[in-house]
Formats: sequence, structure tokens, C-alpha cells
Amino acid sequence: MTDLVNKWSNYWFRPGRCFDLALVRIVLVGLQCYLLLSYSFPSLMYALSLPEYLYQPRVVLRVLMPFGVPMPSETSVLVIFWVTFLFGIFSFFGFLTRLSLAVFALLNTVLQAFIYSFGDVHHPEAVMMFALFALALGPSGRVASIDAWLRARKQTGNENSVGLLEIEEPGAAWPILFIQWFFPLMYLSAVVSKLTRGGIEWANGISLQYFMILEAYKNDSDLALFVSQFHYFLKFAEYIVLAFQASFFLILFFPRLKWIYLPLGLIFHLIIYVTLRAPFPQWIAMYIVYIPWSLVILWLARKRVGLATSS
Repeated sequence: MTDLVNKWSNYWFRPGRCFDLALVRIVLVGLQCYLLLSYSFPSLMYALSLPEYLYQPRVVLRVLMPFGVPMPSETSVLVIFWVTFLFGIFSFFGFLTRLSLAVFALLNTVLQAFIYSFGDVHHPEAVMMFALFALALGPSGRVASIDAWLRARKQTGNENSVGLLEIEEPGAAWPILFIQWFFPLMYLSAVVSKLTRGGIEWANGISLQYFMILEAYKNDSDLALFVSQFHYFLKFAEYIVLAFQASFFLILFFPRLKWIYLPLGLIFHLIIYVTLRAPFPQWIAMYIVYIPWSLVILWLARKRVGLATSS
């Protein structure tokens, strides 16, 4: 039993490259700040314009506010929004990184739960909330941050002799590993949802045809209307989607498969966006956790030096 616990601990809390974690922080926080302005703010304004009787607070709001969750005023929502955005800027640049990320994750969850409290629920945002909390619990500001710059100014030792890409810390690996595992579980959840609601008959081509026609009707999309005519093609596409989502977890055990699955996933989500206007920017951005960026950059740098030396 002790051996099993040690293996579990060594897997999750082994030393990790801090640069990789910092890069994930910058990309995900930067994306979420953009989504706050481009998506969340208009959605909040629309929600506030709806009648109060439509407000059905989500469970997360009831947990965070156990003494009652009355419909908040526009002023309080705007204050929460701009405080969230401010801590997003702090998180992006790595100022008081752990605290900033924790507040940013928590307030983003509150805002999203408020938007969902009016009945319009989607799923791309959920994985981002979990990822932000994971980043808050790791040393995400160890490098490439204002915190790191301030720490370096105070230090008189030789720690700076270690290259930025080579700095490691025991807690730097697990937030990335958490997201790497969460993503396949999310895809498997989508497969289970499809199969429990419609069985294998979900992949009958009619589902995608319906959404294509709906998109063509709602947004006057000639492309969606054109694609909706090919029933057997869409049926085949639905089987491909099921197979892709059900087997995505294999990249955790066979890392080389990521060079197949990640491009397929990018193509998959881009096609969905082009045809159905269904954006999944959070999911696309999180593919970066499967790439060891520090090792890739070091390899490219050494290869370039080698080429320069040989010439």
C-alpha cells in the first residue's frame, strides 16, 4: 500500500518545468480576460435586462452565498465584473500570482453561474474554471511573472545561473497533469451523455443535419445549409466524433499519439465553429498542456546552435 501511495505521489507531485506552467497561466488567463470582455460582459448585461422571476440561482451560487441569493443589482454585478478583470490582469502578469489566480477563478465562477441562472447553459466554460483553480494552487508565478522579477531583485545568490527554461519545482507538474486528465474525462462525459440519451442511434446523421439546418435558418449560413444535404457524410462524421472523444484518453498512456489527436481536435473544433458557429476557444487553448514547451524550445535552440556551428 505504501508503495502505491509513493507511486501516486511521485506521479502527481514530481518536479516540473516552471516555464511550462507559466506559459499555461499566460495563455489561459489571457484568453479568459478576452472572453470576459467579448462574451461575459454582453451576456451579463442581457441577463440583467431579463425579468427577475426568470432568475433561478445555480447551486454554486447557493453554496457561495448560503444566506440567500437574491437577484443582484446591476451595480454589484458590474463591480464584481471589473474586480474580476483586474485580478485577471494581475494573474496574467503574475503579480501576487496565487492570490490573484484564486480570486480570478472564484469570481469567474460566480459570474458564469449568474449568467447560467437564467436557463441558458453551455459547457465550454466549465473546464476553464477548473483549470484556473488548478493554476491558483500551483507555483504558476515562479517564472515569467512580476513576482519572479521582484524576487530576483532581492536575491544575491547564484540561482539566476539556472536558465529560465530549466527551473523546476515539485508542485509545477500537477496543475498541468490535472488539466491533461480532466480533458479526456470531459470528452468521455460527452460520449456518455450522447449514448445515454440516444444510444448508438445518436450517430444517425439526423442530429447534425438538424443543427446544420437550424444554423442555416438562424444565421442565414449557406455553408451549413449546403453541408446539411449530405446525410451519410454527417452520419460518418458523428461516428468519428464519438470515436475521437472516446479514445482521446489514449494520449495519456501513449504520448506520441498526441501528434495525431491534437491536430485532429483542432480541425474538429474549427469545423464546428465554421459550420455551426459553436465556439470552443477554451478547449482549443488547453491543448497547450500536452506540449512540453520548455523541452521543445531547448531542442530548437540547440539544433539552431548546432547548425550554426557546422556552417
